[in-house]
Amino acid sequence: MECNPDRKRRLKQNILIVVAGCLLLMATSSCGGEPWSYIADPIDGRVLDKETGQPIESVVVVAEWILATPPEGDEKDFWVLIEAVTDNEGRYHIPGWGPKTRPWSRWLKDNDPALIVFKPGYWLEATGNGDPYMLTGTNPRGTRVRKSYWNGKDFRLAPFRLGQEIEQRKVYESAYMSADDKSKKILMTEEKWAEQISNVQMHVGWGLWHSSPKDWESDEWLKIPNLIKMVYQECIKLDPRLRYRVSSMPEKYRKMILGDTSSCL
Repeated sequence: MECNPDRKRRLKQNILIVVAGCLLLMATSSCGGEPWSYIADPIDGRVLDKETGQPIESVVVVAEWILATPPEGDEKDFWVLIEAVTDNEGRYHIPGWGPKTRPWSRWLKDNDPALIVFKPGYWLEATGNGDPYMLTGTNPRGTRVRKSYWNGKDFRLAPFRLGQEIEQRKVYESAYMSADDKSKKILMTEEKWAEQISNVQMHVGWGLWHSSPKDWESDEWLKIPNLIKMVYQECIKLDPRLRYRVSSMPEKYRKMILGDTSSCL
């Protein structure tokens, strides 16, 4: 017996409704009602010497927005990566972007954008999007227009020299630190500086220096040329025994950014 055309059409409609409902349920349950696209406001600020209060020129500032994955919300994939360099007044500018559509199974967390502020001779500043004495970020879940806590604020970097001690309170600000921890002193050795360089790489992310070979074909490398140059210049200065701390990068991008295929490893 031949199927009634109207019945057949209604059956198709019902199937489409069920499929659409399932997709919507999957999206909302895995991404917590996040907007389908994001917009980021610009970030403007200054970088100053913590001891003298004077502006610091040629500091590299990197802003990174990293997509989280369900169900725990672990950070995984670089989504937007922008680099700026301070001028002679210590000022930097990170342009805004968007709207940009996110993947259906990824979202931004409240601590994006994270900022990395780095120049040799100063202690690395790597921070999330919020007051270091607060445990939550600036953008609650579901925020479409992403704002930076650091917009309009100053970073104050602690200078150091190898062989000198520096108070921990000058280089760390955290809600977790006790008064005793703040008063402790750190001896700045070459090994400690190698750790700092390695920390720069760690904060820029597992998606670049620490990615697997199949992920190395990523033009994200080209978005942070000044940071890469700084890291490699400092790596070359290290005692060869300490260079193991600094991860390598693909030859293709090393050549494009540094002009040769040499490696400090």
